[in-house]
Amino acid sequence: MLKKQVILSVVAIVAVLLLFMLPKVVVDNENESQNQTASTEENGNNQAETAEHVGSISEEVKTELTKLREAYKNSKNSENFTNFANSLIDRFAAANQYDSAARYAEELASIEPEVPHLRKAADMYYEAFTYAMEAEKTARMGEKARYFYEQVMTQDPADLDAKAKMAMTYVSSSTPMQGIQMLREVLEEDENNEMAIYNLGLLSMQSQQYDKAIDRFEKLVKLEPDNLQAQFLLGVSYFETGEKEKAKIQLLRVKEMDEDPSVQASVDEYLNQL
Repeated sequence: MLKKQVILSVVAIVAVLLLFMLPKVVVDNENESQNQTASTEENGNNQAETAEHVGSISEEVKTELTKLREAYKNSKNSENFTNFANSLIDRFAAANQYDSAARYAEELASIEPEVPHLRKAADMYYEAFTYAMEAEKTARMGEKARYFYEQVMTQDPADLDAKAKMAMTYVSSSTPMQGIQMLREVLEEDENNEMAIYNLGLLSMQSQQYDKAIDRFEKLVKLEPDNLQAQFLLGVSYFETGEKEKAKIQLLRVKEMDEDPSVQASVDEYLNQL
């Protein structure tokens, strides 16, 4: 997943740095009525997943998902329900089908409203929000994520990562300053909170305040040297401020971190302009 984020960051940066709207292959099943019966919902979901993902996932994965869905449906009144639900959610997430993962996570959280399940629902909706391409879907997924993060923080106010993610859903809403203020509050409580630092770095890039972005990402890569995306965005920030030598060194570091051809090509797009 991280590799794909890095690769797609290039496209997003070129497109006026809409860094929190990076595309991923997901399934949007939210148009289904929430009042449908469980069996009707399952049938609709199966059709949507099959229609949307022909050619995007292997037959082996499709078969696995079909079996997991059936096991999940048949386990709703058994002690194995939670295990099957989590397996299904995790497998959808691994296949980058975050809308589907979020829907099942929401159902699990509604049946068992414990913090781990609420947090998983929040995180799945947040992933779908992060990579949504349409404004309407971004707003809808963000609202869902925010709803579950609020429930998490009601039970666990110390979860600063949840607060930092919830803040980003506000940034993309009609009250963006509320989100920015929340990120600052997170750093007041924990100056090394990596999620808040990363998000503020992204926002600095989006507003073309690359000097501030450099400050954020330089701190983040010291805290988390293996964060490939932070390393990449630091290199891009150097590039945008005209610090060519630093940009070259940083981007070459990214190439050394991952030999994936797509990552290499993305970095080369910048190196070729230095």
